[in-house]
Amino acid sequence: MKKEILELLKKQKLLKKKKYFIADTEKIIGESVKNRHKIRVFLYSSEKEELLEKHPALKKCAEKVKQSFMKKYSSVKTENKFLALVEINEKKIDFEKKDRIVLLDTIQDPGNLGAIIRSGAAFGFTSFFLKNCAWAYSEKTIRASAGAVLFSDIAEADDNAAECLKKTHRFYLTDVKNGREPDKIDRSGKFVLVFGNEGRGISKEITGLGDEKIRIDYPEKKVESLNVAATAAIIFHQMSSKL
Repeated sequence: MKKEILELLKKQKLLKKKKYFIADTEKIIGESVKNRHKIRVFLYSSEKEELLEKHPALKKCAEKVKQSFMKKYSSVKTENKFLALVEINEKKIDFEKKDRIVLLDTIQDPGNLGAIIRSGAAFGFTSFFLKNCAWAYSEKTIRASAGAVLFSDIAEADDNAAECLKKTHRFYLTDVKNGREPDKIDRSGKFVLVFGNEGRGISKEITGLGDEKIRIDYPEKKVESLNVAATAAIIFHQMSSKL
């Protein structure tokens, strides 16, 4: 096995730099193949040779290894006995032409990030701009998204991205105290739905772009607020049902 591949398996920072991710469940490998993310190498132990028949594209990059190697590099506790090193299929995305965009502002927990992308995709929100967020292709994010990361349109937002979108889209910001319910705001035309950091909320620079503030109205209000991933799931549902 090439030294370069071993280095990529060991270091997530290097994975991100080289634009690769690790897939170590059959669902994620299947989604990778389906969505044209190139498999660089497929490592498997003898118990999993049937996957080569199920996914013929793996044959040309397959390499059999010992189970002890798999235990060392796979994060899956159930010992799936295989993993793949996958090159990210970077698509050029024209966000200005998208009707519904989700801007995630400094979401730090990869589990939250994956859960938001998963629930967004479930309700028709598949375009995500990430501003200073956790890495979308970490193993935890991909798994929390149930593979939705692999078919969604995802891009890192630079300093000017939000300002550029402001020219073509309305900005809806989540605000637990001052927002209005989704069915009371104008959802016609193109819009950007913004969710902020788990602790600090939406940054000042993004807040300044807001056209509307929205919130969830839940009975009795025995808790002050919901986790950002739970909030996003509810708002995605409310927004999609009214569109």
